Amino acid sequence: MEESTIYSRINTPYPNHELLFYAEHNFYMLCIHITLMEYRYASTIEETCRLLERGFMLIAGGTEVNLKHKAERLVDINGLGLDYVEDRGDRIAIGSTARIAQIEASELLEEHKALKMAAMRFTTSVRHLATIGGNIAESVPSADTAPPLLVFDAEAVTSSLNGERTVPVESLFKGLRRNSLNKGEMIKEFLLPRFEGRSIFRKVGRTDEDLAVTSMAISISKETKIALGSAAEVPMRARKAEEALAYSIEKACGALLSETKPVSNIEASKDYRKKLEVELLKECLREVNA
Repeated sequence: MEESTIYSRINTPYPNHELLFYAEHNFYMLCIHITLMEYRYASTIEETCRLLERGFMLIAGGTEVNLKHKAERLVDINGLGLDYVEDRGDRIAIGSTARIAQIEASELLEEHKALKMAAMRFTTSVRHLATIGGNIAESVPSADTAPPLLVFDAEAVTSSLNGERTVPVESLFKGLRRNSLNKGEMIKEFLLPRFEGRSIFRKVGRTDEDLAVTSMAISISKETKIALGSAAEVPMRARKAEEALAYSIEKACGALLSETKPVSNIEASKDYRKKLEVELLKECLREVNA
């Protein structure tokens, strides 16, 4: 990049952001240039939380730090030692900076098949950068790891200067790109109860590597649990559909349509997403029971 020349510079509405067009070897490259005021490397969770209270933003994989964020102060948390998948007896703990590739490769998560299936759907490059903590904290409906975590009743352990608290992952989703974390609070790890049963994850995108137009995870043990992505403003459990399964798949499909609220955008219309939801439910139930 040192040998490139800036062909064009365009200001953006975001503070300290510019779009830079580089001319190099007759090709044009579009880059996002972010002028940071501060970049810190945290060595402890306490230090991280203090910086968060001062308005810093977390960075680990960096796949979500883009024009959607006014990233002027970043604190790098890769040195906190939270990149683990551990056996805790009756639970499996996944550190918030564990890469998606670690989840895909972990033998400890073999019983949580739906989560490993979701990890496989990330592109190769993103899989080795993106963290499970960032994927969940970003609170977007298309987060691939969210539906599996929901059907496994996963909990998140959060840390702040006031100590730790444990909450259902489902409670973290407040709205589009809005989570329920307090100022100065971060996700430390996720806890998944041991699981004996069957599970599945399916995702439909415009391409195999695109964001989910609709995604679904199902777990079957003592009861059946269903969760979806891109079916509402945030990832969701489909509890009405779960209850209706006691009667028939068709009733479950009808109940599913009554509780999801997909939106129309450039990727797909809400009517198309509704059709996909029904087809995915039938397909997932057929495959997980095969």
